Amino acid sequence: RSAMSVLLHVRDKVTGVLTFGALTRSYDREDLRFAEEYAQQVGALLENTRLYAQAQSAIRTRDDFLCLAGHELRTPLTALHLAVERLKQGTASARPTSQNSVEMVARQARRLSNLTDLMLLAARHGTGELPLRFEEVDLTAIARDVALDSADLLTHAGCELRLDADEPVVVRGDRTGLEVVLSNLLSNATKFGKGAPVEVSVLRGDGTATLTVRDHGIGIPVEQLGSVFERF
Repeated sequence: RSAMSVLLHVRDKVTGVLTFGALTRSYDREDLRFAEEYAQQVGALLENTRLYAQAQSAIRTRDDFLCLAGHELRTPLTALHLAVERLKQGTASARPTSQNSVEMVARQARRLSNLTDLMLLAARHGTGELPLRFEEVDLTAIARDVALDSADLLTHAGCELRLDADEPVVVRGDRTGLEVVLSNLLSNATKFGKGAPVEVSVLRGDGTATLTVRDHGIGIPVEQLGSVFERF
């Protein structure tokens, strides 16, 4: 009795035709306007479906890459661990500076191994969140180790490190994550506070622990404070 056809647009391209048919009435201009609006909604739905499938494919590609990278990193890391152990044996009677350098390499190799494991877990987890591994850790010991490993960076930037972390402060946390946080804070402090002291303190509170990193550099503009807790 009556029929009308409207074009389907996806990303400004015609991808099909939507056809309506009626046996008991004749379509008018109002019906045509409805059909055109409906076709726009269908086109938007098709575009959203395409974008969702594209995003899922990208996520799978990312996770596959992370798994591959994690597995490939394990081989050189194993060799690095073995080389460090041999260096430790060879520097048993060496000067303290050489021993300290080997110990630093050993700690950094361990952290790199932990980060590789974390990357593999995140890829296998598939939710986009890091699967943190909580355990009892001494925040004071972490602060001392990271500060020691950052000594060369601080010296190069002309920053005197003032460390106030005397008593053990045991918390439940992810060791690797805490090390990454503190390393990034120290790196930023040396970058924006060159030539000035950097103060690190670990304090025990009433059921809490406070880790503070303070530099005396240019500071953060007030309008950018809100972005501190965003990604990166």
